[in-house]
Amino acid sequence: MQPSQHIDKVMLAVSSEEIHKNRLRLKTTIISVRWLALQGCSFRGHNESSKSLNRGNFLEMLDAFGRMNKEVWDVLSSAARNNTYTSPEVQKEVLNIMANRVRQKIRSEIGDASFCILVDEAHDESKREQIALILRFVNNSGILTERFFAIKSVSDTTSLTLKNDVSNILVHYNIQAQNMRGQGYDVATAKDVQDIWDFFSHLDNVVNMVTSSPKLIYMYGATCKVLEHLSEHSPNTSSQAEVLQKKSQVIFTAMRFVYTTKNVLQSLREDGWEEFLQEVTTFCSKHDVYVPDFNSSYRHNSEMQRKR
Repeated sequence: MQPSQHIDKVMLAVSSEEIHKNRLRLKTTIISVRWLALQGCSFRGHNESSKSLNRGNFLEMLDAFGRMNKEVWDVLSSAARNNTYTSPEVQKEVLNIMANRVRQKIRSEIGDASFCILVDEAHDESKREQIALILRFVNNSGILTERFFAIKSVSDTTSLTLKNDVSNILVHYNIQAQNMRGQGYDVATAKDVQDIWDFFSHLDNVVNMVTSSPKLIYMYGATCKVLEHLSEHSPNTSSQAEVLQKKSQVIFTAMRFVYTTKNVLQSLREDGWEEFLQEVTTFCSKHDVYVPDFNSSYRHNSEMQRKR
């Protein structure tokens, strides 16, 4: 037997060739999984058989790589059925490894800094309830950053379930709960606590109204008194006073009245004030009502008393 034909050398050569082919198959799978995940595309197809015209994004991408590279085509077409590295299980395993590396990167980005969590609830195609966990923090460059961190199937979305699942995720990745500075939850996750549900149902309206003019919150009490007083002397404001007196009335409705009144007064000042003043002056003259001189200087009563 020639030295080149020794069984150990033949097996070593065959083994090296198979390792190269396996690595190429796996590399092709990893590139395909990474691209589809980055683009947010589905992996599977409705019919993945060899006779199907569209076998799904993943398998069709492998075929595209094979058409562009003969070596890739040869290793994919010659692989044993149990050694293709293209099964759904392999796809999920590769995707899970990538996801864990991304989470570890986010974990190192947070470090020991303070953070907030945002939890949202949704259903997948099979109608299973899931929660998505988002971390919000300030990175080393001083930039406020939000990272999608995890998604987990849950049996229900009650407060206790959410607490346990979120805590388990944080503990698994060694994220210290004592550094948490805020929590935000989807409204649907608070349905088991009626007071919280009612609060968040109206919170967006209150926030929108207050942010439009923060001074409105301080005018609420005065607005109620003015409208109640006017209701006794003017029938036009009775409906507003009645609304304010209802037990179910919330603060943002009264603030909306103030906001509307403010806009009307501002519009009157910018366009129509002179006409309005002329009408008032004419009415006062007709009924012998004294009209003060608006161009004269104004003195406060306390100042006049001191001069006396």
